[in-house]
Amino acid sequence: MLDASALVELLLGTEQGRSIGARIADPTLGLHVPHLADVEVPTLVLAGELDRPEYVVSGRYLERKMPHARLEVIAGGEHSMHESTHAVDVAAAIEQFVVACDRPS
Repeated sequence: MLDASALVELLLGTEQGRSIGARIADPTLGLHVPHLADVEVPTLVLAGELDRPEYVVSGRYLERKMPHARLEVIAGGEHSMHESTHAVDVAAAIEQFVVACDRPS
């Protein structure tokens, strides 16, 4: 099982200077993340609808590969939506995710 810091190290350890989203979304770059299925913590992946397309694509990839991941695409959101235009929407998505994680299964 990978913990969060091991996953970050795995993702950032290749092709420095490229965004994680672009590296995951573009299969020609050769990034293979074999351990995503081992990540057992609930994971919220956020993407803005109006951000670069590869970020939504990479979010879908993470959602498919990680058993406890959920992608939330914020309608009308752009890249730094959490800092300004869609801060309330991002906060609401995080709150809903945390509340859902706290519910007994």
